[in-house]
Amino acid sequence: AATSDNGTQFTSTWTTTDGNGKEITQSGVVSENDSATTTLMTFPPENTNESGTQFTTSWTTTDGNGNEVTQSGI
Repeated sequence: AATSDNGTQFTSTWTTTDGNGKEITQSGVVSENDSATTTLMTFPPENTNESGTQFTTSWTTTDGNGNEVTQSGI
């Protein structure tokens, strides 16, 4: 995700209310600076039968050009 501010980007999970008034959990990438926190993208919900705990995380890897990049996901 690209951003023009000088904020710190990180993954986060939060609760919000959907259009039906039901509380839901969302995860995504946010950017935070001294004055604001902005959601850059949300991860789509994933259907799973696994009983494990799901969480957001970030990691570094190398892209096709040999550059180190940071990725985030669930």
